[in-house]
Amino acid sequence: MVIPAVRREMLKLAAEMDRSVHTRIFAPRLRELEKELYRRKGVRPTKVRSQAFTPDLSKQLRTYKRDHPGLSLQQIANRFKVNQGRVTDAILGKRK
Repeated sequence: MVIPAVRREMLKLAAEMDRSVHTRIFAPRLRELEKELYRRKGVRPTKVRSQAFTPDLSKQLRTYKRDHPGLSLQQIANRFKVNQGRVTDAILGKRK
């Protein structure tokens, strides 16, 4: 069963339970639970700290690596505020 179908079924059961004296106490709780089945909007846990990866940035990374062969990829990444994987991708030409 998919979540929307579960929600519909829960609401039907709650309605039926409302009509019964012995189960009336469960109906409000079923309605509360049904509301929990909706998807919440995603929230980004932290702000983005690296800059956008553009073709210009890729070119800058390749040029900087060529001009500074002794620097590690991590040092270059720190300089440009990107992660090391982005530097590797730029150098290998995976990102243009």
